[in-house]
Amino acid sequence: MKHSSTAQTMRHLRVEVMELCEGAGLYQIDLLNGSKERVSEAEYWARRRGQLKLDRENAGLTAAGQQPRQKKFETVKDTLRKQISSVLYRTTSFEDFSDKLMQQYGIAVKESRGQLSYLPTGRTKFIRAKHLGDKFDKAAVLATLQANAERKPKVQSKPTNLAKLIDIQAKLTEGKGIGYECWAKKFNLKAMSQTLILLQKKDLLNEDDLNQRIAELETKYHDSLAVVKDLEGRMKANKELRYHVAAYANAKSVAQQLKTAKRPAVFEEQHRAELTAYRAAAAYFKANDITKLPSPKKLEAEYCALASEKAQFYEQYREAKSELLKLKDAKQNVALFFREEKQTQHRERRSVRMINLKIDPEFQNQIPPLTDDEYKQLEENILKEGKLLSPLIVWNNTLVDGHNRYAILQKHPEICFSTMPLRFESREEVLAWICKNQLGRRNLTPEQKLFLIGKQYEAEKSSHGEARKESHDENGRFHRSSQTDNPVKP
Repeated sequence: MKHSSTAQTMRHLRVEVMELCEGAGLYQIDLLNGSKERVSEAEYWARRRGQLKLDRENAGLTAAGQQPRQKKFETVKDTLRKQISSVLYRTTSFEDFSDKLMQQYGIAVKESRGQLSYLPTGRTKFIRAKHLGDKFDKAAVLATLQANAERKPKVQSKPTNLAKLIDIQAKLTEGKGIGYECWAKKFNLKAMSQTLILLQKKDLLNEDDLNQRIAELETKYHDSLAVVKDLEGRMKANKELRYHVAAYANAKSVAQQLKTAKRPAVFEEQHRAELTAYRAAAAYFKANDITKLPSPKKLEAEYCALASEKAQFYEQYREAKSELLKLKDAKQNVALFFREEKQTQHRERRSVRMINLKIDPEFQNQIPPLTDDEYKQLEENILKEGKLLSPLIVWNNTLVDGHNRYAILQKHPEICFSTMPLRFESREEVLAWICKNQLGRRNLTPEQKLFLIGKQYEAEKSSHGEARKESHDENGRFHRSSQTDNPVKP
């Protein structure tokens, strides 16, 4: 009789094993409820193997007199659990939770069929929350966020600085992924909307008005700061003077008693602190040419007036600084936004032009290939000029001449270039023109010249002998330069 291993059967066996262990007084684990971290067998053995390897590496470092940097091995899921937990307990909404995960660790979060999945940097497949642990599923995450929101004290919101736009292209160059790019685009849209609201509120949509306002605020900022620094110096001097006046007044009687003391040395030893303060005050008065002591009440009133004046100018300084920083950030955001917009449009225009240029293998095979040194020299010349000095020859959106330069343009889309369309009646005329144009080069070997002459003859013969007789400028041949596809050899 056959038996099938059903879920009920496995649960019955687990219960029997637990009861046997309990009756024998043996240590047991809870077989009915899994681990809260959901550690699979594969992850368990990955931990074991990783820890053994790390221990061996640390032993080698210790023997070499170096300090090990890491003592506990962590799997990808361990690191992911730690990163999610660090963000989860510091956020109060799911949107904030997902944004900070992406911003700080590059972890994307998605919800599908009521379940959460996480995609850490460097992976292409999401990891489901049920494989990480109970506290990372949707219900537990939302409960934690709700608890954080209730626990977090509600304080009066302070005016925050304007968010700065992110240079997405620079971040992508550093190695950020597609998920970060999507988040950064949303962040930049929010930051740009805040920028426009600020500029509209202050009626500074004109660039000249914005620059003028920034200049005014810089002047106000520096003037207020100078006044605050001057008042702080005067307050410090007033405070020091009050200290010495009080010390002099308190120790004056002790100094007079020293003059009439029978044993001055013993008296001075007994009142060393008072006499030291008295002499320091006298030296201070002499250094500052103070012959008449000011009234302590007058000094205190002067100090209060200085403090009040400082508070007034400090408020002006703080307001000017806050507005100045916001307007500078707004100006930077606008500049970066239009720069990225210009680059995007430029890339789109170039991509359209690149896509429309077709490569015909038969046309390309008629052109003798460059050596590695010649190709490298051509690329260096183009990058040095920053543009193509000679246009690309095209026929019906098909590239006729300039295949090597076109390949370099695809590697460096920032290079500017132009195209020159030519009119041909048939493909045979195009092939004849290519061969004729290549024969005008001076870096061809005898074998290559014979090959091109033969190809030109075949093409002209196929076109019924109607070879095009056009001038040098009309058929598209252009002057030689350091950026031709066949550099001239000395």
